[in-house]
Amino acid sequence: MVLPGTFTDTLTQRGPLPYIHTRTSIHPVNVLPSIVGVIDTKRMPSRFIVLDFFLSAAANPTILPYFFCGLHRERRRPTGWWKTNVISSFFLSLPLIVFFLSVAAVDYDLHSPQMCKQSSASNGASAKMFPFGYAITGTQRSALEEAYNRKKEYLNDRVAALYASTNPASLWSAIVKYRVVTGKDGGAAVDTYDDLLLTYEGYRSMVYDVLFHVTPDEDAAADTQAREWRRTVYFHHPFLSPATFLAFARSSHDAVPAAPLYAFAAKRLLLFRIRVELELDASAPPPIFLDRAQRAVGGRLPCPPSASSPLSNGLTQEDIEMFISDLVPNLRLVRDMPPWMLPYYLCHASRKFMFMCDTRSVGAIPIDTFMKSEVFSELLRMFESDAQDAIITYPKGTVVEIPAKFASTAADDDDTVAALVLAYEGDGNALSDVYQMQLLDGEAKVQVPREQIYWSTASMDYVPTEMLSMDNWFSLALMSRIYEHFTALDADGDGVLTREELSHYSNDSFTQLSIQRVFECHVNHSGGRHIMDYKTYLNFVIATEHAATRPAMRYIWALLDLDGTKTYIKIATLHCFCKEIANELLANGLMVDISAQSILSEIVDMINPAWHEWVTFEDIERSGHQATVLPVLLSYRNFYAYDCREQTAASANDEYADIPEK
Repeated sequence: MVLPGTFTDTLTQRGPLPYIHTRTSIHPVNVLPSIVGVIDTKRMPSRFIVLDFFLSAAANPTILPYFFCGLHRERRRPTGWWKTNVISSFFLSLPLIVFFLSVAAVDYDLHSPQMCKQSSASNGASAKMFPFGYAITGTQRSALEEAYNRKKEYLNDRVAALYASTNPASLWSAIVKYRVVTGKDGGAAVDTYDDLLLTYEGYRSMVYDVLFHVTPDEDAAADTQAREWRRTVYFHHPFLSPATFLAFARSSHDAVPAAPLYAFAAKRLLLFRIRVELELDASAPPPIFLDRAQRAVGGRLPCPPSASSPLSNGLTQEDIEMFISDLVPNLRLVRDMPPWMLPYYLCHASRKFMFMCDTRSVGAIPIDTFMKSEVFSELLRMFESDAQDAIITYPKGTVVEIPAKFASTAADDDDTVAALVLAYEGDGNALSDVYQMQLLDGEAKVQVPREQIYWSTASMDYVPTEMLSMDNWFSLALMSRIYEHFTALDADGDGVLTREELSHYSNDSFTQLSIQRVFECHVNHSGGRHIMDYKTYLNFVIATEHAATRPAMRYIWALLDLDGTKTYIKIATLHCFCKEIANELLANGLMVDISAQSILSEIVDMINPAWHEWVTFEDIERSGHQATVLPVLLSYRNFYAYDCREQTAASANDEYADIPEK
């Protein structure tokens, strides 16, 4: 499939030209360059070449550079020829230019807010996109609200059936049931996945088993109407239709490998189930139901519209927390968190979605944006479709947490105590398995079921590194470390951070100017105090740890914009941050021959701005060094690590570095 790209005029063969985006599908301004370009410019008089230029420029002024480059390649003509041709061609094309300008004016007027009111009554249903100033009639609003409510009712009434027909475990069981059976694997057990094959008859039976829960014999005995309905659903299914079977390479026996087919279908079944759950959890109303006064508040919509699902709600942070809480039993190691940690984990997990996806800070995210984000893919890497696979076995000698009621009956339900694993029954990864535990604060030994054993930071040494997933934001180990850092910074224990407390972040490596700007730009005033809560702290951590992403760049850009221009930052302003970095390096003895000017020169060389007096956001983005430049301007340790990168890489690659001298 060829994806749509830049508009290329194949008739004129001028190469890629900028496409004129209009709301009308057929417009004279769009087809004009193609009509004019049929003429061979090499054999036409010069005045017609200039006429072609005026006609094309009337349609698309951005082709001026193409035209002048073409004039440069024309054969030499007598001096002054172009003046006569340009003047004569201008008057020849003047009526056409006036005509097309009038058409453009009419097109603009047709899509004005006033005309939208009139056209919405007659052709509102066929419009692909709603402009910001649209208005719908009472009849249309009633029809849309009815469709919106029927959609919600349908999902609520059939959510159980939808989940039952999209279970990846049922899909795998059906594949094993209807696979090609050979002499060596005549039993029900399957030794290797590579030998699993499906014929088309087996594939069809597998799909009927998953979707309709019927066997081939039961389908054959059904009435004609039921068989026709199943056949229609089967042929039109988005990812379990016959087209899916035909998309895989077949063997000489017309069979396809079942393992890749399962991976293809199971992923889409999982995404379908998640989409249904998000539709049920979302609570922010779609902007199509808001009147003009509500849409005009703040000059932006409370929830951005969804291009593919305009009747879908948006996701607030509370909706995302509810969604993630339903996924916790299927998240590796996360399912073992203590009960008191759950609210902090949900805040931690949902905060990254809001920071990365809610770029306009409206408090809601479209479901499409949510599911297409890199953050959602990161979450799925922690997800197990079968909840049993998310349960791990704690080996002997592991320090874990257990409910405090095993030590004292007067303890609260959410309290936990540390205990040591002595032994366990079975494989230790079933919720009913019993563990033999010893309390660390005494010699008492207790028996605890696996479902009441919780993870602790002391368990990290006994859990495989790949299980910890410290590079994943949704990892329980990473969340616990970030939370412990926050509590360590909170010296007075009031649950919020002051400017002085935040200055100790990352071993006091952030400059005082950077910390001051964080509180000025991204921390709300709470009465007479200027304090940072846990959510705002998470925003700060995400921005500094993911500086290469566009939301983080916007966050740090606001810190650097001392003048508040929002469009550019002067070189002199960057010098202020470089001076802070140089002073910290000298004060801590990391460098003795460093100056603010040398740091500034290094920064400017990496950015390479288009204008020597200031730096724009596009300059930083175009440089490709935003992951280096932005953190360096905030923390002197980041600059020191960058400056010593070659020495660090050399010592890491030195195979003799760890050999002791004799």
